[in-house]
Amino acid sequence: MRWTVSVVLLATVAVAAFPSTVAAQTASQDSAVAAPGSSACLPDDPFGACVSFEFSATSEPTGGDPSGQASVFVGLLSHSYGFGGPVTCLAVAGNSATIGGETDVTLGGIFRYRGFRLTVVDGGGQGSGLDTISYELLEAAPTDCSEPSPFPGQTVTAGDIVVHDAQGLPVTKNQCKNGGWRNYAATFKNEGGCVSFVATGGKNPPAG
Repeated sequence: MRWTVSVVLLATVAVAAFPSTVAAQTASQDSAVAAPGSSACLPDDPFGACVSFEFSATSEPTGGDPSGQASVFVGLLSHSYGFGGPVTCLAVAGNSATIGGETDVTLGGIFRYRGFRLTVVDGGGQGSGLDTISYELLEAAPTDCSEPSPFPGQTVTAGDIVVHDAQGLPVTKNQCKNGGWRNYAATFKNEGGCVSFVATGGKNPPAG
């Protein structure tokens, strides 16, 4: 059975503990990053509901080798709580990313959650009002992030979410032609280098 938590939050929040070092990111990796102090608030909410968050997650374009950390702090009128931990999965599609992670938090002295899932959208730069975040707590840490959080996204009002969708390496020569070689995260100097990479089954590495 999966327990989920809806978002009803307070404006005054504290930032949950988070490592100062973020996951290393390269152009060949999928990634999703939000700097410390990022927050999302519900507009016109009488309680000024907000959530503070930060994360740095990376994976291979196929979702393999996920790494990083994520944390969320929720403030309520009656109580507050935070959750977060190591990233266990990442799925990126365009400007949207779903991040799964491991945690250990008990709410109400009854419900214990060992995992979480965040779905974020990089809608624009800092201050654009187009980035969003939603989250849910889970009974176990997810290893597959293909399913996004079912809750509506809250608008990011402070900070910035940056999502990078890295394309996989080419597998056919046609993917290299007509400028296609420029589309790949592994940088090729020209079409010939891309074609050579495909022709040798990846034995001739890209030079960028």
